[in-house]
Amino acid sequence: QYEVQIVQQPSRARSCGFSDKDRRPISPAPILQLIVRGLDGAIAILTCPRDVDTSFLLMQCDCRDAITKKPASIVLYPASEKQQRKETPRGMSNLVGACIASPAKLYNEQGELGIYFIFPELSVRSEGRFCLAFLLLNIGTSNTPRVVNTETISHVLTTTFSDVFTSYTAKRFPGVIPPTALSKCFGSQGIKIPTRRDTRTKQITTKDSIAENHANDSDNDEYK
Repeated sequence: QYEVQIVQQPSRARSCGFSDKDRRPISPAPILQLIVRGLDGAIAILTCPRDVDTSFLLMQCDCRDAITKKPASIVLYPASEKQQRKETPRGMSNLVGACIASPAKLYNEQGELGIYFIFPELSVRSEGRFCLAFLLLNIGTSNTPRVVNTETISHVLTTTFSDVFTSYTAKRFPGVIPPTALSKCFGSQGIKIPTRRDTRTKQITTKDSIAENHANDSDNDEYK
């Protein structure tokens, strides 16, 4: 039995528009934990993460409407009047970035080992209220062990939805949420999660240090 829990929910995003160079990751990065239970008769027993074979497990993410939960994965590319006369606007993916994540066995803030799926690079092109659908996939074959299934559609083990979040325009965006304790914890274990706020703090601290050093040098020159 597979169960997926969203341990870090998306809260806000700044719409990245239609440029492939302008990427604004959803903040904070969605993080999901996989819980596996084995059956001992009719009783489900929690399986230790170390004993779970995650070789053929993947998590796929899709953008959904906040109310209907229907796919909101396509947005029409805005065209000028001249272009509209010649051709119809083309559709583009509303969700940008790495929409598929592999499992990682990591320790949380309490030092407990778990199986996690992390989406640090997701961006939304359009503004509005959305939620994310996460599909746990088994890409292995059922007949032959340890072989990737390339002939049929991969089996969806379970699906879960995130909380509703808002994608803002640049003018209305309230700002990036500071890195969470869980993001920092996983970042210390080699996971690449945006920590822009830390970077800004370091830059400000460095500038302040330089200014302070110049001030100290000036004070020392006065006493020479």
